[in-house]
Amino acid sequence: MKHIRILILCIAFALLTGCAPAAQDTAAYAPDESERLVLYTSHKKEVWWPIVKEFESRTGIWVEVVQGGTNELLEQLQKEQDAPRADVMFGGGVESLEACRALFEPYVCRGAEQILPQYRAQDSSWTPFSPTSSPMPSRSAWYPRQS
Repeated sequence: MKHIRILILCIAFALLTGCAPAAQDTAAYAPDESERLVLYTSHKKEVWWPIVKEFESRTGIWVEVVQGGTNELLEQLQKEQDAPRADVMFGGGVESLEACRALFEPYVCRGAEQILPQYRAQDSSWTPFSPTSSPMPSRSAWYPRQS
């Protein structure tokens, strides 16, 4: 009887682990890289995860998240200057982004006029996410230019 229990547990374990999706399975249904929005973020997952999930559900656009420290991500952006990979950077201090403003394309978000001028980049290279000055600079590939 003991051997039968062990056998049943082993079979159940094998079935359950065999049915679990592998991490590489997401590549099978992921859209082409040109159809993904690449987000560089220095925020913790508990900050960006709900925002990304809501964005994906509202727009149907797949988001690929690259997480790292602000300086690390800005250095990566500098290396990628001729062929940028990131579409949006979420996080980083105003001072860091101001120092690297040439890496970002201007973008004026809907409702920008409601943000006090002293809290926005004058050239629209970044937009504050919260009063703690965590801006969101972007590339314009995903957003049409507004006249």
